[in-house]
Amino acid sequence: MMLRLVPMSLVAVVAVLSTAAAQTASPRGPGQGNPAGTPAGTREATAGMPAPRQFNQADRTFLELATKGANAEVEFAQLAERMSRDTAVKQFAERMTREHQEANKRIATFAHNAGLPPMQGLDPDHQALHDRLSKLQGAAFDRAYVDSQIADHQVMAQLLEYEIGSGQDKELKGLAAELLPTILDHLQTADGVLATLTPTVANRR
Repeated sequence: MMLRLVPMSLVAVVAVLSTAAAQTASPRGPGQGNPAGTPAGTREATAGMPAPRQFNQADRTFLELATKGANAEVEFAQLAERMSRDTAVKQFAERMTREHQEANKRIATFAHNAGLPPMQGLDPDHQALHDRLSKLQGAAFDRAYVDSQIADHQVMAQLLEYEIGSGQDKELKGLAAELLPTILDHLQTADGVLATLTPTVANRR
């Protein structure tokens, strides 16, 4: 049986999103009404000055998790471009590198505007997965890489749907709505690539 190499943080993503949603919707005491999840102490806009950009807890949770996942997509794709000998896997990896790098720039801009620290390298869970993938070769690598991509894109689709439904910033919600069809297409493509990695092909390697 093939075990999916999935980071524990991705396994727990639904719980994380549920907690964030509860924090966003949790009632506050008298005089602290804040249904949009605006951080305490945020300055009000003065006359003639635009109000500062506001991101609620859902926006921030989405940006934090999406940044981790988006950075990992590019790192794993570049690894697959170097290590895979399968044409379909290499073409898929090249597409992931190209399309996720573009999306990453846009997500990073929003993260900067939200005051989140820039992401450097991989988070610990994705680094552990990257290390395990790096030790595989041939058909074993191809299947593990594509299988992990299916899991990661399922999580990313959940994140995008969460932002669309629970986020506050209109532009960020718009970006999530724009990216969702692409991520679903990536997921469908990964499913198709995995289907081509049959045992017969693997045995010839």
